[in-house]
Amino acid sequence: MDIVGMLPTAPGQKVYIIVVTDYFNKWIEPDSFHQVRDKEVKGFIWKNNIKLSFSTPRYPQTNGQAESSNKTIMNNIKKRLEKAKGRWADELLGVLCSYRTTARTSTGETPFLLAYRMEAVIPTESGVPTARYELTTDEVNWENMCYELAPSTKEGTNHS
Repeated sequence: MDIVGMLPTAPGQKVYIIVVTDYFNKWIEPDSFHQVRDKEVKGFIWKNNIKLSFSTPRYPQTNGQAESSNKTIMNNIKKRLEKAKGRWADELLGVLCSYRTTARTSTGETPFLLAYRMEAVIPTESGVPTARYELTTDEVNWENMCYELAPSTKEGTNHS
């Protein structure tokens, strides 16, 4: 969990973002606030059903995941808002959608796929179905994922 801010003032006087990153699937869950106190943090944790784990304060080093996630969010917001910097809160969901549906180099998969065990379908595909949308079932999707994750074996190799 990390706090990003002070950002340019957005509608609702929001200037901070609380960001939580799942270390396994790289899923980012942020929310914007006008101030960050214990009440806002508790509400954010409760709303997102987050289970916190604590480490010893003696060695507070991390693997840099929170900083990496924050940098990605901020870079994408800056690219989308060149002059209207106060609209960052409005663009946060679009940035998240982009992040969640782009494959991460560390996992080779999208955070959406790792969290929901299926690829995201954009609204255009559900309105005007494509072959990908029409022909995919949960069973076929699961089989394809298992096939992609299975280790490749060489013919003639004995694995006993």
